[in-house]
Amino acid sequence: MRYGFISDLHDHPEALEGIPWDKIDEVYCLGDLVEKDVNKARLIIDTLDTKGVKCVLGQHDRALFSERDLWDYYDRMKMESQPKRSMVNFQSANHLRENIGKRYIDWLRQWEERIMDISLEGKDFAIKAKIVHDCLTPLTVHESIQIGFEGKQKSRIITPYHAIKNFLADRDYDLLIHGHIHQPSFYYKRQGRSRYITHNDVTEGTKPIKILPGRRYIICPGSMSGDSGIKEILNSGNDFDDHVNQYSFLIIDTSRRGRYLSDTNGTMKFEFRFGLRKESYLTERLRK
Repeated sequence: MRYGFISDLHDHPEALEGIPWDKIDEVYCLGDLVEKDVNKARLIIDTLDTKGVKCVLGQHDRALFSERDLWDYYDRMKMESQPKRSMVNFQSANHLRENIGKRYIDWLRQWEERIMDISLEGKDFAIKAKIVHDCLTPLTVHESIQIGFEGKQKSRIITPYHAIKNFLADRDYDLLIHGHIHQPSFYYKRQGRSRYITHNDVTEGTKPIKILPGRRYIICPGSMSGDSGIKEILNSGNDFDDHVNQYSFLIIDTSRRGRYLSDTNGTMKFEFRFGLRKESYLTERLRK
C-alpha cells in the first residue's frame, strides 16, 4: 500500500495537480484546506471529495461551521499580538462561511473529529498511527494535542518541538502525522535514542527513510501552500499566497522490498515529495 499525506492547502487548489493520484492507494489531508476565497475553497473540496480523500480539519476549516472555533480563532490571534491580522482573518472566515454553501460546509462537518486513528498495513507488521492538524486532544493532528486550563488551549503545535513534546505524552500509537507548521520534518525515538531532522535538512532528493518496529515517529508532510514555516508567516504579516510557491507532501510505502537480506520480507518507508505551484487547468477554471 502507498499512503499519501497532504496538509495546509490554504486556497491553493493548483497544488493538488502535483499529487500522483494514480500511484497512491489512500490519501489523507491534515487540515486547513480553506483560507478566504469561496471559489478556491469549493474547488479544493470538490477535488478532495472526488478523489476520496479523508480529512482532519484545521482551525480555518472548523471556523466555517463552529461558532466556538470561529471566535477561538479570533481570540487566539489577538493573544498572539496580531489584532489587525486577527480582525482580517475573522472577517475572511465569516465571509467564507456565509457564502461557500451548505453542501461544502456539510462535507467539512463530516470530518468533525479532531483526531483520526489509522493503521498502515505492511507485509510483516502494521503501524498504529494518529493524524491531526490543530487539535486539543491526542492525535492524526493538525495543531495541538494537550488541553490547558478551563478547557482552553494551553499549547499548540507551532514548531516541531511542540509536536514532539505532545507526542511523548501518549503511548498508545507508533506514529503521529500532523500539519499546521508548514515545514517538512520528522522525529523518531527508540530506547532512549532519538533523531530529529528539521525542515532545513529535508530537501528534494532526500532518500526514503525506513519505518521500523519498536520506534515511535512524528512526521509533518509540510504544506501545499508553501514551506516557509508558520512562525515565519505569522511574523511577516503576509498571507500564505505571498510566500514561497514550493509545496511538499508525504508518501508512506508499506510494501517496499529492502536492499539487504534482513529486509527481504519487506519494509515500510516514507519520503517527502516537492513541487512548485503553477498555473493550471484548476486555476483556469476559477477565471471562468
